Formats: sequence, structure tokens, C-alpha cells
Amino acid sequence: AGDQITFAEVVLHCDGDKVTLGAPLIDGSKVSGEVVEQFKDKKVIAFKYRRRKGYHRTVGHRRQLTRVKIGSIDL
Repeated sequence: AGDQITFAEVVLHCDGDKVTLGAPLIDGSKVSGEVVEQFKDKKVIAFKYRRRKGYHRTVGHRRQLTRVKIGSIDL
């Protein structure tokens, strides 16, 4: 947390009614921000089984997520 992060690949920018769409990216644009926290998402569970075979298994995973506070948008 507290690390600075920069996104150099911007696809879309919307300022009120003005929308800028890149094809595929907006040239010379970048977004700067600060990492607020890193956390795990809710657990996703999958249940696998084979009928009549006595086989069943529960598998699951939790995604790693990062919350970013945007500081500046340069176009």
C-alpha cells in the first residue's frame, strides 16, 4: 500500500459529454495513482463429481485484487 502506479495504456476517456475513444489506445495519455490496498475476493467454489462412482471433490480459489486511488489523468 502507498506505492505509486502509472497506467500508460488508456482506451477510453469520458469528461462529461465529451468521450475520447482510442483505436486501440489514446496516444500520449497516462493515468497515475496510488495503491490503497491489496486484498482477496470472495471465494468461488466448484463441486466436481462423477455419478455412480463415489467420486466428489470441492475446489475453489480467491482472486487477488488491488484497489487504486486515481491521482491524475493526462491526455
